[in-house]
Amino acid sequence: QVMQLRDLLTGGNRRSLAQANEALAIARQDRDADDQLARLTGDPDPLVAQRACDVLDKLVRERPDWVQPHKRVFLDLVSSPYWETRLQCVRAIPLFKWESEERPRVVEALRQRIDDEQKFVRCWALDGFAQLAADAPSIRDELKGRLSDFLGSGIPSMQARARAIETRLKP
Repeated sequence: QVMQLRDLLTGGNRRSLAQANEALAIARQDRDADDQLARLTGDPDPLVAQRACDVLDKLVRERPDWVQPHKRVFLDLVSSPYWETRLQCVRAIPLFKWESEERPRVVEALRQRIDDEQKFVRCWALDGFAQLAADAPSIRDELKGRLSDFLGSGIPSMQARARAIETRLKP
């Protein structure tokens, strides 16, 4: 089945999904598929790796307990040279349960991506950072500063994300 999943994630260009939806359908039915997808995130073909990460990102929203054992994949790929992969990682990272000894690395990974060159990655990294700040008073002041930076950025998408985070954080 590894080959079948890989075949579904092969071909096209960075804008295409190949047959990632079919791979997701398999992963929804077969708990072992997430193990295979996690391995495929290290595939030598960067498109296969990116699409495997995308399928896992989608699957973690539906079946977090299935993907939880593979959470480190996202942490390891958060500095990928491909912004699409970095985006999938910063969106998924806050959805996992992290042990207290892992949290500093998780916070640092998101902190670094808040300064990413790709604004979508920046926006979602800040969103994830804000989710972690709910359980980490030590980073709340930094979050306030980052929100202020986004609001003053002059970039509509960043301003909108900061406003959405502020709304969500209000008691």
